[in-house]
Amino acid sequence: MRTMILSGGSISDREVKKTIDEAGALGEDLTVIAADKGMEAADRLGIAPDWIIGDFDSADSSMLDRSKELEQAGKSRLTVLNPVKDDTDSEAALHLAFEHTDGPIYFFGGSGTRIDHLLSNLMTMKQGLERNREIFLIDDHNRVRLMDRDHPVSIRKEDQFGSYLSVIPLSGPAEGVNLKGFYYPLENAVLSGRDSLGNSNEITAEVGEITVQSGVLAVIEARD
Repeated sequence: MRTMILSGGSISDREVKKTIDEAGALGEDLTVIAADKGMEAADRLGIAPDWIIGDFDSADSSMLDRSKELEQAGKSRLTVLNPVKDDTDSEAALHLAFEHTDGPIYFFGGSGTRIDHLLSNLMTMKQGLERNREIFLIDDHNRVRLMDRDHPVSIRKEDQFGSYLSVIPLSGPAEGVNLKGFYYPLENAVLSGRDSLGNSNEITAEVGEITVQSGVLAVIEARD
């Protein structure tokens, strides 16, 4: 099983369709959750989400009516949130995914014009590490996942998202960082979080392997 969250940032229609096609080709169940303005992307792409959640303060006013139509038709389950709340609609969607689904989570619309939303979404993705759920934040130019000591990352060169790969510490210094199979290898390195070490590397071997002893790393596969 895999889960796809559509949120209110920049949605890559191409990558959304690719995720749907991959799930179909593998015969995997796919649960789709639309969070607030993410319902606009779902409607544009002709997707009836399994779950729709949000306070609808940023979505087009017609999207709430459309969501109610889908619920009445038995195609979607709708949860309307109070706009005065502690968590974002994206985090509410993530909690819903944790509660009702299994497997990897593909998070679209988690990045865009607002850096505060991007940083907030990256921080909430740490909850995936706590639950042993792999979360990918994807847009047209990036695929991001988080890792720690208990969740090493291996990426086959033929399967990488783009040409570049960066590792960025998110919770203070990351210690004991190892990069094997890269143009710039690291062995037992410390990424302080105060410099650019770890940025813009490239996989040169058949498989790039990343491990860390302490701290949390954002693993960012990027393309121009």
